[in-house]
Amino acid sequence: MEKQIKSNEVFTPSTSAKLTFVERESVNNQIVNALNTPGKQLVIYGHSGCGKTTLIVNKLMQIYENHITVRCTSTLTYEEIVLQAFDELNPYYQDSKVSTISNATSIKLASDYALIKAELGGTKTTTEQGTIKRVIPPKLTMQTLARFLGNAKCCFVLEDFHKINADEKTKVSQTMKLFVDMAEEYPELKIICIGAVDTGREVVQYDPELKSRVAEINVPLMTDTEIAQIIDIGFPLLNIEIPAFIKNNIIKVANGVPSVCHSICLQICFAMGIYTKSNSKIVIDMKMFESGIKGYIQDSSDSIKADFEIALVQRKGTYKNAMLIFKALSSFSMEGAEQHDLLLKIQETESKYPAGNLSSYLKQLVKSEKGAIIIKRANHYCFRSPIYKIYAEHITSNNYAGEITHDSINMDLKIVKEKIDYLTSQL
Repeated sequence: MEKQIKSNEVFTPSTSAKLTFVERESVNNQIVNALNTPGKQLVIYGHSGCGKTTLIVNKLMQIYENHITVRCTSTLTYEEIVLQAFDELNPYYQDSKVSTISNATSIKLASDYALIKAELGGTKTTTEQGTIKRVIPPKLTMQTLARFLGNAKCCFVLEDFHKINADEKTKVSQTMKLFVDMAEEYPELKIICIGAVDTGREVVQYDPELKSRVAEINVPLMTDTEIAQIIDIGFPLLNIEIPAFIKNNIIKVANGVPSVCHSICLQICFAMGIYTKSNSKIVIDMKMFESGIKGYIQDSSDSIKADFEIALVQRKGTYKNAMLIFKALSSFSMEGAEQHDLLLKIQETESKYPAGNLSSYLKQLVKSEKGAIIIKRANHYCFRSPIYKIYAEHITSNNYAGEITHDSINMDLKIVKEKIDYLTSQL
């Protein structure tokens, strides 16, 4: 019996796309060349939602035998990274697989792995708060982990690298250098750090010796043609037909961010009641598109609220920098504006506003730590999507009370239908 394709397997706003994977010609060669170069470590960076993880995961599946992934958080320590990586290696060192290993080195490593695993099972300590923490055995060094990874021909992926603190990043950079030095023994040994804008610069900054040994690859926002491919591949898999004018609207609202495109398409499927491939062909109409947009906003309302709250937080100062930038940027079309034009717009009401403030805050506002509400395309700054532009216009309006609340978000939801034409006409 043929497996039914699910809509949430076709459109995947929160996980890596497989069925709708789109090749990125602008960066494919860079990634493939780096993966095929012994000792070359990789840093993949770009705006939030631009498809970094989807791209590297699909390339690894095409080129590499295996890979393991550790997802970073702000509280994750270097020691915890080592432990998580060790745990992820378990499938490659199970007893059932040891018999297939022929050389003496591999047998020794499999034995060492089993020994360390046994030691970890008995090395737990209880803190004052009562939480249990595993203690790393002396034998589990990064050199040992590197040998385990190299022997299993596993690529080591650190996702959201930008979230860990500076001290831990320094240690990861030193580990990258170790992997470079061990490449002669294990040519496929690699770390791939996936992170936000400027991640590559951070890695090299923590260890300058890595400058020529790390491939820093910027994954740009998708082109309209690439976004269109997601739609063109995805809907036919579900036996859904999409008219050209509605496809163009989705492309415009997505604004180069594939995760937004996936989210809107999935919400359209939900609005149509399509959870698996339809038995008969269904054609999307404007009402379904509007329902999809509304569903996307409702589904994203918590994230939008959190993004703006993070962006607007600042230490004491003369100017409410983020608010001034949002207000100025809202006065331009969705194509955005160059930094100089933004400065002139702000200075229309704040004549002494310093150019240094604008430069500094723009660099912050494109980062996920500050909500990534703004993205940079060529020399222009613009909002991540028209939805964010709507909220920015709302909170910077003269009648806005102050804090972003769910009520203010819901107020926008009530006028979504009237905003559809606005969303598409502004691009």
